[in-house]
This record gives sequence, C-alpha cells and structure tokens, in this order.
Amino acid sequence: MDKFGVLVFKDAITSKVLAWQYVQTETIQSYVDLKDLLESEGFSIKAVVLDGRRGLIQAFSGIPIQLCIFHMQATMTRYLTKNPKLTPAKDLKEVASFIQYVDESLFKEMLDEWYSKHSEFLKEKTFHEESKRWSYKHRKVRSAYRSLSVNMPFIFTYQRHKKLKIPTTTNGLDGGVFSPLKNLLNTHKGMSFELRKKLIDDYLNTLKK
Repeated sequence: MDKFGVLVFKDAITSKVLAWQYVQTETIQSYVDLKDLLESEGFSIKAVVLDGRRGLIQAFSGIPIQLCIFHMQATMTRYLTKNPKLTPAKDLKEVASFIQYVDESLFKEMLDEWYSKHSEFLKEKTFHEESKRWSYKHRKVRSAYRSLSVNMPFIFTYQRHKKLKIPTTTNGLDGGVFSPLKNLLNTHKGMSFELRKKLIDDYLNTLKK
C-alpha cells in the first residue's frame, strides 16, 4: 500500500482520540463503519463536526451535524477567489465572512437580501456556438451561493444545541492531531507501510489514553 490515509474520530470534549481506520480511498462507508464500531463499543454520539464532504451528512442521519466553518470559508474562497472582481461575488464573499459572527436568522436574512439583489446576475447565460447549447455564465458564484443555501441547516447547529457545546471547526483534529502526525511522518520518510502504520498507531494510542 504505497498511498493511504487515516480516518480518525476524536472526542471534542475530552480531546481523546476514540478510533481510527486505515483507508486507501476516503469513502462514506469508511465513516459509517467507524461510527458503527464506536456505537458497538457503547459510545453515544451526541453531535458530529464534519468538513462538508459530499454525501457525508447522510452517514450521520439523525445526529446533530455541524459543518466546519473554516471549511465553509475555504469553499467560498475556492469558488469566489481571495479577491473577486465582480460586485456580486464581492458582496457574497462579504456575506459569507459574517458566518461566525451572527446568528442563523440574521445570516439567512443577509443571504436572501443578496439573492434578491443579484438573482438576475445568477440567471445570465452564455451560448456556445460549437455545441449549440447554453450554460450559466457565472457558475462559480452560483455554486458558492448554492453551497451556503443548501448547507444552511448545518452551519448554525452549534447555536441550536448550545448545551452540547459543539465546536464550530474541525481544527481540534486538523491542528491537534494531523499536523503533529504529518511532521512526525516527514522526519521518517522512506519507511515501509508496516513501519509507518506502527508509528501512527503508537502516536494515536498516546492520544487515546
């Protein structure tokens, strides 16, 4: 196995690593398997913080889901760039920047106002002579808006379930677990898969205690 990944579940309250699984490809089924493993061991999952991977929300149906706000902002940057030139894109990026500072009701109001102002812009199309077909002219801006609109029910979960004290990002895992692990592996390049796996197991076991 030349290339592989490690899927890790971590408790946001205790900061302990609960379980992990080696994967060649990150699939929804891998998450389901690890979730089922935890539940079979007696764990009760009160809420989940996810990075927004397509289809992942369905894997945790029935459990409060919080999408990582950091990843949402990164998605906006991917679609709109860091310095958008068009006014609608600039305005949408500004609306998105308020995610972590306002409540769900106000954010929805801001997004609806943006849509009312720029709905005609989103409908603009381009005709392609070669294929004789039309396509939306501002697809990336449309995608950015759709991402915010469709994911709205999962962006402010932490506000609706305050007693659960749900984190708003996956930074506790990304920075607290994966960054040190990557540094550790980078200093031991050239190891076989089995040795790298033992190194990872030892490292994660220290975070499980």
